[in-house]
Formats: sequence, C-alpha cells, structure tokens
Amino acid sequence: MSNALSCKVVIIGESNAGKTCIIKTFIESSSVSNVEATVNATYYNKVLDFGNKKRVSFDVWDTNGHEKFRTLTKLFYTNAAVGILVYDVTNKNSFNEIKNFWYDELKKNGDENIVIAIVGNKIDKFYEEEVTENEGREYANSVGAIFQLTSCVQNQGIQELFKQCGEKYLDIYKDCFAEKEQNQTIILKHGKNVGKTVKKKRRKC
Repeated sequence: MSNALSCKVVIIGESNAGKTCIIKTFIESSSVSNVEATVNATYYNKVLDFGNKKRVSFDVWDTNGHEKFRTLTKLFYTNAAVGILVYDVTNKNSFNEIKNFWYDELKKNGDENIVIAIVGNKIDKFYEEEVTENEGREYANSVGAIFQLTSCVQNQGIQELFKQCGEKYLDIYKDCFAEKEQNQTIILKHGKNVGKTVKKKRRKC
C-alpha cells in the first residue's frame, strides 16, 4: 500500500522455539499447531492499520533454519527495524541462549534504533514451564525490550506482539512517516507539467 511505512522484521532464537509458527499465526490471524521446518529463506508480508492514516507494512523474514549453525549473515539483519527474539518457555536453554548469544548478535548486526521484543512462546504448555513469566519480563526490562508471552496453538499474544512492535516503530520513525505523507505527490503549477503529479525523492528510512 502506497501509504504504508515499510518495516523489516527479523525473528531469531534457537531451533524449535516456534519462530515459523509465530510468523504464520501472525500472517493468517489464526492458530497454528504444526509447520514444516524451514529450509529456504522465507519472506512474508502483512499490513496493519494503526489509526490516523498510519499503516505499517511488516516484511517478516524467517531464518530458514540457519540459527542451528549460527550462520546468519550480516545481510539478514541489514535494514531490520524490528528484531524479535523467541524462546520456548519449556526449554530453559533456549532462554539462556537469547541472553548469552542472540541478543548480542542482534545488537551487533542490527540498526542502532532497532525495536527489540523478547517473546516467551508455547505458553499453552504451562505444565512443562522451565522459564517463568517474571524471568522473561525482568530480562526484557533490563535490556529495554518489549515483552510478550505467546501461543500459536491458542493464537494468543501474537497479534498484540506485532501491534506493540509497530507502535514503537512508528514512534521511533515518526519523522520518516511524516516525510512519506508529505512527499508522496506534488502538483506542478507551471509549464507543460500543469496538473500532473510526481513523486519526490526522500531519504531511506
């Protein structure tokens, strides 16, 4: 959509944390229980309306399983405006790796203004919980990140996650959005271009 601000999203974390399920649940707006393992680089898109004529076009990239070998390249992070770090609440190691590796990896390779969210997934398996909500929330607070608990099976927390990320993104990049609105078209008033509309160049946001 012409009036939507493009937002690249990368979702990272340990294998089997449910990253692809989260993406598909967000895109389809319905519960997802099982998906095939990602083997190729996969891109998804969805536009959300944030009111006051503000729309965000989320360009979501899956890690295609490379996180297992820690082989994600700088190109994967380039121009990412939102980074979502996912752990499995039933797997303490997946949470520890967010703290010990993935957060640093995102900060090292991502934009300095990147919006970061810490996500505890699979809360429908609360009876197997190894990471409490307080542990996840305290860590997110310590790094200034959004915190959200999610369940793909129950379609819980995922739309809220992207809404929060979009709102923070719009706040950080509000100048870009204002410029996009202002510079979409101008009407030339003189010469042979009278009545025509043209797009002005604007800086990359």
